[in-house]
Order: sequence, then structure tokens, then C-alpha cells
Amino acid sequence: GQTISAKVLIDQKGSTTKPNEAKLPQLSVAGVIYAMSPIVYLHGFIEEGEAIDDDDEYEEIVSDLQDMAEKVGPIHSTLIPRHAKNGLAFVRFRNMEDVNAAKDCWDGMVIGGLKVKVGVITQRLLQKGSNEGYDYCLNNWIETIQRAVESIDDILGDEATTEASDNMTTCPVVVLSNILTEDDFEDEGCMEESLEDIRMLASQFGSLSSEKLHVDSTSQAVHLSYFGDSNVAASAAAQMDNMVIGGQTISAKVLIDQKGSTTKPNEAKLPQLSVAGVIYAMSPIVYLHGFIEEGEAIDDDDEYEEIVSDLQDMAENVGPIH
Repeated sequence: GQTISAKVLIDQKGSTTKPNEAKLPQLSVAGVIYAMSPIVYLHGFIEEGEAIDDDDEYEEIVSDLQDMAEKVGPIHSTLIPRHAKNGLAFVRFRNMEDVNAAKDCWDGMVIGGLKVKVGVITQRLLQKGSNEGYDYCLNNWIETIQRAVESIDDILGDEATTEASDNMTTCPVVVLSNILTEDDFEDEGCMEESLEDIRMLASQFGSLSSEKLHVDSTSQAVHLSYFGDSNVAASAAAQMDNMVIGGQTISAKVLIDQKGSTTKPNEAKLPQLSVAGVIYAMSPIVYLHGFIEEGEAIDDDDEYEEIVSDLQDMAENVGPIH
């Protein structure tokens, strides 16, 4: 006689979501995947540094944003901070599948002579500075978003760079080695030009989660990240690996953990472990507890070899082993 409620756990703090909102796009950072909200930001939709004082002009800009957003999918509401002067506009979509579609459609678009940068607000960022749960912050998103971001850098800096010490670095990440030259490191202009060429190349194989590429000063490799799961990065890496650029054969691998380990593209389809709504990338190593009797050492060589052989035979029935 009781009506039950079924929701999906989506974050570490125990927030829940209704089933029709549960297909969340994700931002994977240092092997940890953070759930994202249905809120998209557009930087450059309006000119930075200018407040919109005229009511008619403001209403026209809001109407243009709504019209543009509704071509992607149904929207819940929009926000253009009228006096913030930071060039930001926000759209909250009703369906999560429209979030990445909006980013793919709009990112890099030129509107009124301004190039628009588009990204998605993570649940983590939306709740920043609030003691309330995600559901509350989403329901009151127009009020909470100003508190969620202390400055424009919190959004445009990509949590990956502003909170790298807190397990944040965007992924799935492809690492490109032997692609930069000594000239790039000696000349800032040359470096910028090379990174732009690399960004354009990488964009052919998937949607980059950030236009900003990271250069590892130690390895001199370029790190770039894609929206989607590890298969997206694996496919991109496979197509770029062993390319010859500027007379150099480049190497493309997929970053698979927080410590910088990489894997060849054909090994990148990693299973994942979800714990309290956070998904951790897993290695290709499986443990079996109880395969041999606990508390006993195997002293006899023949017995040991037989047990090892049994394990190998059993594993090879599943698939190739290393």
C-alpha cells in the first residue's frame, strides 16, 4: 500500500537523481569520474567586460540564447548574469543527452565576432560553497551558481588545472610524445602555434573536453583530453600513434591512472570500479582469493607448477593472458 521511490546514487555525498535524469555526462579526472549537471556554460556569448544596462537589449540576448538552446533540445531555464561582466551565459537542459550535444555544436562557434567556449558545470562545482545536497543546488541553480564559483577562473580554469592537487586532471587523456621540438620550448610563439596545430589534429578524432593542452615539462609530452569514455581516447590514440609529423614519428598512448602510467591504444578498454558514485579506472589484473588453500605454503615444486598450470588454463578459457 506504499508508493516507493527509486533513485540513482550519483555522488559521494549521497545525492540522488530520478531515473530519467540518471544518464549523466561525466568528467573523468585523474582516473576519477565526476558526475556532471545538466547546466552548460558559454563564455563569449556576450562581450566580456560589459554590463547589459538596456532592458530591451538584455531581453533580446536572452531570447537569442533560448532560441539557440531549444534547437539542441528542451531547456529548463537560462541565465545571463546581467552585471557580472565576465562574458558568461548558462543553459540548463531538461535531458542530459542534450548536454554533450550542445557542447559539440557550440564550442568554437563565432557569435557576433566572438569565439564561444562551451563547457559543462560539474555537480562538484555546483555544490561548491554550499552545505546543501546536489538536488537542492540544482533546483535553485540560478541562486547557487554564483556562490558555487568564486571567480571566473573556477569555471574557465577547468577544475582539472585549478584543483590538480585534489585529484583533478581531465581524462580520458591521450599522451603525445615526440611531437614537440626544441624550437617549441625556446620560442613561446612557436609553442603556441604547435599546440594549436596539435589541437586541430586531435579534434579530428573526437571532441576535446578542453581547448587548453597540457605540456609535461619533464617528458616534453603533450596531454589532451576527450569527452566520452576510455574507448574514445583509445580510438584517437590508435589513429595518431606512429604518425609522422614534421619528420618525427610520434607516439600516442592513453593515460590510465593518477601516477602517469600509460597504455597502448589497443589496451585502453579498461573496466571500471564504481564506489559511492565515483568511478575508478582499473588495471587488467584480477585477483582470486581461495584458489589455493589459505594458510598453507606450497613447498613441492611439482605441485606448485601444476597449480600454476591449472590457473593459466582456466584463465585462457576466458581470454588471452599476459
